[in-house]
Amino acid sequence: EGVSVPSEHVRDDDVVWMKTIWQEIDLREKMNHPLYFPEDPSQNRKSLFDYIKESLMNESGLVAYSPGALGFDDMFTEVLSRDSLEKILFREQVLETPDLWTDTMIKVKFVNDLQAENILGYEIKEHWFIDKERSVLNVRIVGLCPLEAVYDDDGSFRGKRRLFWIYY
Repeated sequence: EGVSVPSEHVRDDDVVWMKTIWQEIDLREKMNHPLYFPEDPSQNRKSLFDYIKESLMNESGLVAYSPGALGFDDMFTEVLSRDSLEKILFREQVLETPDLWTDTMIKVKFVNDLQAENILGYEIKEHWFIDKERSVLNVRIVGLCPLEAVYDDDGSFRGKRRLFWIYY
């Protein structure tokens, strides 16, 4: 279990300038590999996504928020229900495969568990502001959003999809 570090309180009146910044951590870059590896949990080591997924499924206090229908809602307005979260993390898929006995195609359903290897990176929402009381430029992380790789049916890379937001 982690211990949260409280940030220093800043009065609204002391903020003379503020800007919201979105940054992306690309897990394919070598310096970010500690967040990605190991792909399969072993010896009490897990990727960041495995920790997030485990915390969300164990209901340990971590809350996931919907990125909206189009994926652009980063205001932490809609809490994802347990069912909605399970649909994101454990997707039911249907494949057609030949039946060995009748030589016809049959549909087979299975649950595809979202793995850390499918996560390309994380989007981070930050607030940058100037605190006139202490005369400093300060940065506060507001949220974190895993980005999943999306592929076409032919296997070609299509882009990234925001899965959910976690309020930091």
